[in-house]
Parts: sequence; structure tokens; C-alpha cells
Amino acid sequence: MSETFAIGGQWLSKLVGNSLSTESSVSKTTTSKANTSVWRQGREYVSIRSVLSPLGAHFTSPDARSLKVSRGPAVLDFTRDGNCFFYNNCKIFLGVPFFWEKQQLYVAKCDFISKIEPLIHPQGVVSKVSSPKTIVLDAGHGGKDPGTSARGICEKTWTLDVVKGLRDQLTQLGYHVVLTRDQDKFVSLADRVAITKRAQADLFVSIHFNACASKSAHGFEIFTFPAQGTSATHTGTRLKSQSSVSVANHMFSGWNTVLAYSIHSCIKEAFPNLGERGVKQGRLLVLRNNPCPSILIEVAFMTNEKDFALFTRAEKRHELARAIVGGIQKYAANLQHIQH
Repeated sequence: MSETFAIGGQWLSKLVGNSLSTESSVSKTTTSKANTSVWRQGREYVSIRSVLSPLGAHFTSPDARSLKVSRGPAVLDFTRDGNCFFYNNCKIFLGVPFFWEKQQLYVAKCDFISKIEPLIHPQGVVSKVSSPKTIVLDAGHGGKDPGTSARGICEKTWTLDVVKGLRDQLTQLGYHVVLTRDQDKFVSLADRVAITKRAQADLFVSIHFNACASKSAHGFEIFTFPAQGTSATHTGTRLKSQSSVSVANHMFSGWNTVLAYSIHSCIKEAFPNLGERGVKQGRLLVLRNNPCPSILIEVAFMTNEKDFALFTRAEKRHELARAIVGGIQKYAANLQHIQH
């Protein structure tokens, strides 16, 4: 799995060349031939047009700081300066803000390899993961840790209910399913990761419900662990909490994105009125050292009246489980299609 990023890097190096030097000043850039890449503050950025044109992508620019990229059924939208883009109407946050220079859109190379290439050109990384057979399902909180609560209902109760529904449906489809907890008991984050390692899992999916001081906050969001050298999701454009230290889950950053998108699209289809907050990056301990593609789903806000009312109904929690199963099947089918 450690070669996942090397494939993307080798492909890009053919376009970029190997004679790039690092430039530390924000006001200056060092540019490769054909403007394929530039360096800023010791970080390499690639031109979206330059690296995707060889793949047959088509480009339209509604204005000077917007770009739509189409390749087959895939559509990417970049608007203004920011730290996110839309992939088939799914909002995906980057670890480093992109920027424009001389009418070219530049994205950090680490983000391109972990967020964009796996979605629009997964053939570059697909040989390094297999279709999932063993799946670890993680019901957030439990026992002495209730999680958030609202109107007498604890988060730990709903997460376990969703996970049991997921287990039943996935087992019927022939998957081997392992739960980090199957009852109301406390399981440490380290133990949850240890369970995943012992199971030799192909996927890890953690279920949580959200809370916010603002009762207007609503909708679902999915977290992956930040790719190496990038930061956790934040609302502004200032970089935070970057780390160059390699951790186990970094080897799966690209497939985390594919899994998150697959499940996100199915939840959005099943609950069009729930509201979606995108695929984000979070330095979550339960994801950090997992040796497989891993995501954490924040289903909805228990502190929001409409979200709470929706998932108070058991049938809606079971419908959510069906949507997540659909996302896992979509992820698996995508892998099988590319491999064949």
C-alpha cells in the first residue's frame, strides 16, 4: 500500500520534470516547464489544466476565477480561492487552499494525489487495494461515554442502533463484519484501532451523531484523516495543524476519499433534505492508525430540531444504514470495474 502515492507521483513527475527548486517567498514562485507546477513556501502545486489535459479532460471557465473540469461522468467545480471543490455536486475539502496565477488554477500536489486523482483517475491507484471482504463497524461512544445527548436520548444509543442495522445488511450480502462494540460498553479509541488491526479489515466505518452550540447547525458530514503534509478542515484559508509525520492511515488517503464520496452520494440521495456539509479532514485518533481505508460519519445534529426529529424514527435510522451499505457497494463496484 505504501506505493499508492508513488504511482501518482511518477505520473506527475513525467509532466512536471525533476528540476524544480523550492521557493520560500509567498510573493514569488518557481515554475516548471509548461507551467505544470509551481512552488510556494516549500510546497509544490500543480496546474489542474496541465495535469488533467493528458487524461482527456474538458475545461470551461464561467469567469476568470472559476473552472469546471469534465471527464466522462465526472465533473469537478472550483470557484474562487478556497479550500474545497465540488465533485459531482459533493463538496470535498482540501488540506491546502488552492490559488490562481496567470489564469491557471493550482492545487497542492498532495491534495491532487489524495483528493482529486483517486476520484477522476482511480486507475492510478487501484491496484493497491482489494475489494472489501472484512468490514469493521464502529458505534461511537458507549458505556461511561454517552456522547452528545438531546431530550433524554444519548448519542451512543443511536450509533449502536445504526451499526447493528449495517451489520445485518452487510452480513446478508456476504461481507464479514466485525463490531468494535455490540452492546452499551466503553471501548477506548486505541482498542477500536486494535480490533481493526486484528480483524485485518478492508474497511473501517465509524458512526456518530453531531452537536453544536448553534441549534441551526444541521446536516451530515464525513471525515477522513488528513493526507500527509495537509491540515484538518477549517473555515478560513489559514493553514492549521499540518504535520509531515507519517502515520499508518496516510497510505490509504486516496481510498479514504473514494470511500467517503461513495457513501456521501448515497446518503445525499436517500436524504435529499437532510443537508450536506461535505467530505472533510479531521485528525481523529480513531482514524489515525487504521491500516485500511477509514471514515467517520457524523450523521446529523442531535441539537437541531429537524435533524433530531428525523432520526428519532427508527425506520429512518435503518434507512440510513441502507444508504451507507449502498455507498460501500458503490465503492466495491468501482474497484471491481477498474480492476477488470
